[in-house]
Amino acid sequence: MYYARRRLAVEICASNGIVFAGGNQQRARDEIQKVPRMLRAGEFGRIVGAAIHQWNNGEISGGGYQHVSALRLLTGAEVEEVVAWATPEELLGSGNDDGLRVNGRFRMTTGVECSVFSEPNPYQGADVWTDDSLVRWNWGPPELYRGFEGDGTRKRLYHEYAPYDWNQSGYLTGSIRSFIAEIETRSELAVSGHDLRQTLEVAIAAWESAKPGTVHIKLPMKDRSISLYPRPYRWSCGDVDGHTQPIAEALVGPQL
Repeated sequence: MYYARRRLAVEICASNGIVFAGGNQQRARDEIQKVPRMLRAGEFGRIVGAAIHQWNNGEISGGGYQHVSALRLLTGAEVEEVVAWATPEELLGSGNDDGLRVNGRFRMTTGVECSVFSEPNPYQGADVWTDDSLVRWNWGPPELYRGFEGDGTRKRLYHEYAPYDWNQSGYLTGSIRSFIAEIETRSELAVSGHDLRQTLEVAIAAWESAKPGTVHIKLPMKDRSISLYPRPYRWSCGDVDGHTQPIAEALVGPQL
């Protein structure tokens, strides 16, 4: 999965007025789209910190896109610097991120520092916080907290999100609705080709930074030739049937 190719595709589409939309991402959920608007309006104050938990349990591309994409949306910023370390180190030479656990730190363009954790903990998503408030995305509608209880724990705000008019809809239908709206009214896409490119670059930067002699990687990266492939499960229909399909079989196509 070459970053240079995705970058070129984004630029060609933009220069020719072509809509380049993304698809199956949590950030397309209606509730997740509403919370950043609340943050931008200053309802919770200035964002001062962020964290990513369980960076998809050994898959910084593929499912790991979800974390970085949600982080970018909630902070309203891009990742401008990455420093990372990973285990087991021998997987860094495998060409894909299957089984790799990456920890590190992202610096956002707003100056916010984001700690990145891969090991299991009580949370599994992305947090952003202000002086007295916390927004926690944990694979569903974001949870909102403001203020503290007497014992120091945060007070949960039981925020009622407006009903979403597609029953049983999730983030894929959110992406489709957003795509239609962009075509009809030129509104902003919930998930764009640009979003996918940015999250891929963060994964590649973490991959490179985690190699022996950990270094800080500035974004955008200068070397566009570096590749990082998803685990085989992603390449060969695992999301559909739960099993890894041999590449040779996938190339043949369905048999009637």
